[in-house]
Amino acid sequence: MFEEIKKQIKQQLADGQLQKTILSDGSGVLLDIDGRRVFSFNATGMLLFDAMQSNEPTDKEDLINLLVDTFDIPRETAASDTEAFLQSLQQGWEQTRPVNDD
Repeated sequence: MFEEIKKQIKQQLADGQLQKTILSDGSGVLLDIDGRRVFSFNATGMLLFDAMQSNEPTDKEDLINLLVDTFDIPRETAASDTEAFLQSLQQGWEQTRPVNDD
């Protein structure tokens, strides 16, 4: 799941299909233009999203470590938060269907 989501994020950003807006509190929204879907994330979700845009992290464990190191939280909490983030993206893209304008 991790690799598929990371690939999709990079591809959609490169194609201009995904727009990101970060708000003053660190939270943000992602607009999937083709799927006409909006994702809303707290600061933790945006940190994970930003990390997935880069060549690092290389796997889900890297994301978990990022949360542990950044927020000084228990590993179990970081793992749960990371899994919820990845699932929300995956489910959102699976549910997104292009809208026919005809």
